Amino acid sequence: MPADHSPLNIALAATELGVGGAERCLMHLALGLHARGHHVEVYSLSSPPAAGRDGLVNELQAAEIPTHFLHLKSSWQYWSGVRQLRQMLLKQRPDVLQSFLFHANVLAVSAASRASVPTIFQGVRVADPTYWRQQLEGYWRRRVQGVVCVSESVRAFVEQQRLSCPLTVIPNGIDVSRFQDVSSADLSDSGIAPTRRLMTFIGRLHPQKGLDQLLPHLADTFAALPSHDLLVVGDGPANAALQQQVRELQLTQRIHFVGYRQDIPQVLAASDLLILPSRYEGMPNVVMEAMAAAKPIVCTRVHGIEELLGELTSEQVRDDGEASFAKQITRLLQAPAQAEQLGQANL
Repeated sequence: MPADHSPLNIALAATELGVGGAERCLMHLALGLHARGHHVEVYSLSSPPAAGRDGLVNELQAAEIPTHFLHLKSSWQYWSGVRQLRQMLLKQRPDVLQSFLFHANVLAVSAASRASVPTIFQGVRVADPTYWRQQLEGYWRRRVQGVVCVSESVRAFVEQQRLSCPLTVIPNGIDVSRFQDVSSADLSDSGIAPTRRLMTFIGRLHPQKGLDQLLPHLADTFAALPSHDLLVVGDGPANAALQQQVRELQLTQRIHFVGYRQDIPQVLAASDLLILPSRYEGMPNVVMEAMAAAKPIVCTRVHGIEELLGELTSEQVRDDGEASFAKQITRLLQAPAQAEQLGQANL
């Protein structure tokens, strides 16, 4: 890397460029580096996202940041992807590459090392406990010059692998102003009457997020809160299974799946509470967004949460099972003045 302050040639690689928190952070990093005069190119291992979910790509392209897609669909295409990305990097000749998310942390680091990129950073966004993923990601970590962790607790998680590369913490950030002084979302198009009050989940529908564990414990919560429903915002590989689970639990009148929405500030404005029953995280953007919207939160004790909530952690975190989690939802929503005070303290 140049010792002076001359512009750098930078490559940023991610598994995909959909609408997740890590992808949004990559976009903001690319835009910020570009605005500071650096040359930035972005690589996605996947295909372009579908229309309506391509907002991040549109912002990159509006800034004239070259954005490349490898169109990989299967792990069987790993070596093809490595060769393809290596050729792209040989053409760009970046001074530095940073990868985001597991698949890019493996494939992009492999390609970058084969393309003789002088400085390579891995970005660790979540504390994924999956053993084989830790081993594979850790193997390629030996080829990098540093690891960027999204929180101090994620750094502690990575340190357990006892690798020699330097670890740096760069937390997530959001534009707080987007969540202030906004009107509530109109959810009537999703069949939700304006008189219904909402507890809300926002995120990728994936086993990581823990909704499957919480759903069986919500019947008593709904019985105690006759005016409240659960709004589920997002989609993902567990979508069909979760909706089937809701049907089997006979909760379809109280749990509403509305898919991906772009108006998250307005959705939060319409909500009384954010829930996040995740199995693992790193530093969840949605918690920061709920805090910016002055909303109370009920979440599990996952990585990054205590760094965000600070002294308010004990009032909003449950780590003693899903039944206790559901009871905490009930307690907060039955005490609206306390919930509002807690939301204001989050701001």
